[in-house]
Amino acid sequence: MRRTPPTDCRAPAAGRCGLCALATPLTVATLALCFAAQVLAADAMLSGRDRRAVLAAHDRAREAVGVPGLVWDERLARVAAGLAESCRFRHDERRDARHRALGGDDVPLGENLSAASPPSAPVEAIHAWIAERRDWDCARNRCRGTCGHYTQVVWSATRRVGCAQAVCPGRSARRGLGDGRWSFLVCSYAPGGNVVGERPLPRERCP
Repeated sequence: MRRTPPTDCRAPAAGRCGLCALATPLTVATLALCFAAQVLAADAMLSGRDRRAVLAAHDRAREAVGVPGLVWDERLARVAAGLAESCRFRHDERRDARHRALGGDDVPLGENLSAASPPSAPVEAIHAWIAERRDWDCARNRCRGTCGHYTQVVWSATRRVGCAQAVCPGRSARRGLGDGRWSFLVCSYAPGGNVVGERPLPRERCP
């Protein structure tokens, strides 16, 4: 399994340990806590098997509505890993800048997040996003519940995806997940979807 290199939390450019980023100045105790979180999150980059499963699940959902499949993008996966390894469940408002810093093109990125406790396989989150299809009214382009993850999965203008998943310590769990270890999956998309005023699919492709 591929492993991301250890992060030096003292380096201003690291930006990958959310616990360290909150500490000014850094203390020995905070560095120790950060290191423990980083150890748990060290395998954020997906294995080849998980990557293939995640990409295949996306492509099956897209094929079902007549849009082209996606290409796996390693830069997008690294952007996703940066957020997953922070174990802070919130969208990365700087993901576009992080993508450019890695040599990526200047396009706005989309982002889907999922948390599960106990930790689950990455593809399970993709299946849950695809299940949101039942809450999307394609003809009216409206959600009857939660459907934004699904519309990003099938967004017709999106061409590339990269995902990463970390296993996070219980003390950093989002509300409602309890105190145990949890998995944090992040998928980054380019170009990003869910653009206000635009449709995920042409009306003629509505199921």
